[in-house]
Amino acid sequence: MYLDKPMRNHTLMQTIARANRVFPGKHNGLIVDYANVFASLEKALALYGSGQAGQNPVCDKG
Repeated sequence: MYLDKPMRNHTLMQTIARANRVFPGKHNGLIVDYANVFASLEKALALYGSGQAGQNPVCDKG
């Protein structure tokens, strides 16, 4: 999924959840951030949940 406009909070989390839906042969999604929403993602994760054991479930492929 390519992000090309600013998103935040619930809308951002919902968008990412769609990209991460799994099915046979697919284990995760890849999101390319052209709109620099990574900072907004970290804020949304603080509001709506984090990964297992409190770890940040996203990483910068930089």
